[in-house]
Parts: sequence; structure tokens; C-alpha cells
Amino acid sequence: MTYKVYAPNVHLFAFHLRTPLATSLYRDEPADNLLWQKCDQIFDKLHIDNLNLTDKLSQNPSDSPRVDLLFEEMKENKFSLPFDSHISLTESQALKIAGFVYPLQTHDSYALWLNLRRPERENGKRTDYVDISLLGKLNPENCLLPAFVESSLGQTLLITLWLTEGQNYQDKHFLKELSDQCINHFISDPNCRPKFNREGLLFGSPIFEYGIINQPPPYQHILVWLFSHSVTDTKFEKCYKELMDLFYYRNKIIQAYKTSRDVYNFLYEEYTKVEQEVHSIEDLSEGSNLNLSDMRKFKKLLKRLPKTALEYSRLMRDLDQCQHTIRLNTQNYEEKVARIQAKLQSDNLVFLETFSQKNCVYLQEEIQADLRYLGHGSKLLEKMLSAIRGMVEIEQAERYGDRQQTIKWLGIGLGTAVLTASSSAHITPTNPLRPPLSTKSLHPFTIAVFTSILVGILAALTARWLLQRSRD
Repeated sequence: MTYKVYAPNVHLFAFHLRTPLATSLYRDEPADNLLWQKCDQIFDKLHIDNLNLTDKLSQNPSDSPRVDLLFEEMKENKFSLPFDSHISLTESQALKIAGFVYPLQTHDSYALWLNLRRPERENGKRTDYVDISLLGKLNPENCLLPAFVESSLGQTLLITLWLTEGQNYQDKHFLKELSDQCINHFISDPNCRPKFNREGLLFGSPIFEYGIINQPPPYQHILVWLFSHSVTDTKFEKCYKELMDLFYYRNKIIQAYKTSRDVYNFLYEEYTKVEQEVHSIEDLSEGSNLNLSDMRKFKKLLKRLPKTALEYSRLMRDLDQCQHTIRLNTQNYEEKVARIQAKLQSDNLVFLETFSQKNCVYLQEEIQADLRYLGHGSKLLEKMLSAIRGMVEIEQAERYGDRQQTIKWLGIGLGTAVLTASSSAHITPTNPLRPPLSTKSLHPFTIAVFTSILVGILAALTARWLLQRSRD
């Protein structure tokens, strides 16, 4: 079925970290001017000539929390750069399109709002309905999708269009089908399309969300908003800055969660290695005594485990930082929703509130459960180090005791050998050593040996007594 729609718009909200943080939360980030380069490449693919965003940006750095970057336009009190061009529908038919680009700097990031649309009026007249396939022409080669834009903090695509008079009275099933067709025409490759998530009402008009956070990557977030009456457009224009900020905080939360999954996978691998080390230690310590090979293995473990413990602690810190980032930006998100509520007073914002009240709570609980489970790894590493050091110290003490006993016996043996050697001079050919009780008198050799032993014992006892007395 072919659908006709009125004045379709595509809004790209992309966010990129200005400077990589000093932690491992974000690593190997692309250049900080990536968003502006990608915007210029999108202009090239859409054949929007003589427009280069990079050349129009202010080159003066600022530490302000919010800085509009279009220097020349700011002189005229403008904060976005408008443009227009044409899209070829067929070889003989072209449609005028218009749009604007709004670059922004926050305290730690860059934000890009790029709008592409079929104007509502042209030459003073209301434009005709257009085929829904025009949406695909606004996304040549999927240049508006995350795989091309590559912004470090993610992006949100918002597709808006006006319902025709006949469509305004259709049921929810029709509106859902129309929304699906918007996605199908905008992204021609079925493998690149995000899955449907939920639907609701925003500013009085139906809105459909595509993209599920905890499904396998790549994650995409696309909203299709079907304007059913003019008040929706009025409220959108009134709150566009707050909505941009909402998408910013939302994407920071999603990015922190995605990072937490990467950190969790690293931690789980380390935790598995720690458990394997525990089993290897148990196998080594099963015997009554440790041999030289076991001692060498233990020494290697003692060198390796402190490094493992340090890496494990760093990853645990990163996981906790992810949770903190989600918590902080959830608060910021809720503050922006409250500001929109204050501007519009009686409006129903359940569609926006669901993300902070349900999704963010679930994400934080999941990370908290990971921290509790993997926190045992740090304690296990500490216990392993203590156990290995204890076993090595006990083994070394036992070996030292055995060595002392060996030294004592060797000392006795050597002393006896010296004594025997010195007393052997009494054995001569004229006075040989005879069997016991074969003579009435003791042989001089025997007298010399026993006298030396007696003197040695007396000297040892005297030395022992003097040492004890000096200690007292």
C-alpha cells in the first residue's frame, strides 16, 4: 500500500564527547570535530552544494556550559544555519527540500541538530502531499544512521509528518502501520532497521519508538511522530531546546549502559580466571609438602596476582562510574521533563517519563547486581594472596627448621671428625688401639677423646648459662 503524507521532517540529534575522559570509560574516541565533518559529508551525499559547516563554526574555545557555535549567524541573532536544495524523485521530477543545522557545545560534549524536510509552503502556497518514499531520499546510503555518523555518545532520529485529513480518523492499527512504513522507506535494508519498542501520545499526537536498549548492538533510537493537529507543532517549537537536552541525557545514559556491558564482560573474564587460579592453588596445596616446582608456581602467582587485583579494581571502578553516570543523567533528564511540564502546564508527558521512571531504574539495578556479584572477586583475590603468602611462609619456616637441624648434625659430625683426627696421634705402632677390657688401663686415645667431649660439654653449658644471664 502506498501512503501519502504531508511535510515530512527528519531530525538528527547526534552527540559527541569533546575530550576523552581520563578514565577508561571512553577510550580511543574519534576527533572532537567528527560531528561537523560528518555533517559536511551528509551535505555532499544530499548534493547540498556550497555549504560547509566546519568553516562556519566559531574557533574561539569557551568553558561556558552551553555555547552556540555559528559565529556569523549569532551576529544576526540566529543560532542555526538554514539551507535548501532539491531531491530527485525520478529522472524528470525533483522536489524542493529545506532544513537547518544547529551546532552546540555543552560543558563536556558537542551536539548537532540537523533538520531535513519537505516545506509546508512553497511560493506562498501549501505544498502537496508527497509519497512516503521521500523519506528514503533524505537518507542516501544510510548516511543518517549511527554506523555512518559514529558519534561517541550516540544519536536520536526523529521523523515527523502531518497526517492527512483521511488519516486523522484512522485507528491505532493504521497509524502503527504508517509508522512502520516510515521506517521501512527511511531504511531500505531490513537488517539495519531497529525493532519496534513502544507507542504513546506526546503533545496530543501519536508517537512510536523503535530501538530496544538491551538487545544486541548496534543500537538505534528512532521516533516517528505523527502530527494530528497544529497544537502539537506549536508545543514542539516551544520546547525544542528541552527536547534536544532530553535526547542528550538519554543518549549519555544509553552509552554509559553500553560501556557497562563491555566492562562487565571484561570483569567476568577476569573473575573466571580468578576462580581457575583458586582451583590451581587447591591442587598445589593438596600434598603435605610443597616441592620446588610448586614453590616456583606460587612465586609466579605472587608476582601476577597483585597486577590482576589492580586491573580488577580498575574495572570495578569503571563499572561503578557507569552507574554513577546513569544516576546523574537520569536526574538531569527528569529535571528537563519537569521544565517541559512547567512550560506546558497540563500536558501529559507519560511517554517521556517512562524512560526515567522505568528504563533507567532497571539499568541501574542491573549494574548494581553486577557490582554485588563481581565484588566477590576482589575479596577472593585478597584471600588468595593471603593464603599463598601463608603457605609459602609456613613452607619456608619448615625448610628453615630442617636446615637448622641438618646444620646441627653436620656440626656434630664435623666436630667429632676433628676431635678424632686430633686424638689419633696417640695411636702409634708401639701403642696400638686394643679392644675394650683387653688391658687394665685406658688407651691415651680414649682418654683424650672422652676428656675433649667432657670439656666441650662443660664449655657449652657455661656459654649457655652466660648467654641466658646476659639476656636477663
